[in-house]
Amino acid sequence: MAEIKIDPSQSVVAFGQAIAYRLFATRVSVVMPTTLSTEDQSRLESFCQLFGLGLVLFSPQDPAEPDFQIRVRSQAFRPDMYYANEFARRFHEIAPAKFNALFA
Repeated sequence: MAEIKIDPSQSVVAFGQAIAYRLFATRVSVVMPTTLSTEDQSRLESFCQLFGLGLVLFSPQDPAEPDFQIRVRSQAFRPDMYYANEFARRFHEIAPAKFNALFA
């Protein structure tokens, strides 16, 4: 799972959302534009290393050629089964046909 932001001022929000995704995903990455300031890039890279998130940077200038750069590889984690089951239960309540198509 990845949290992608195109606004470089959203790095803190992206990191927080990515941490939340770790509850039900095995791997999580933060994807940010290369227009992120050097200071924010360094800070985000350190946090991603500490918390096992991946960090990918991309060039927003040409959407057809984003030039992705992996700065930190994500670590694999076991999802919290309580939250994974809760997510599945809610998904089944909202869209049972889609749930059955994906998981039946």
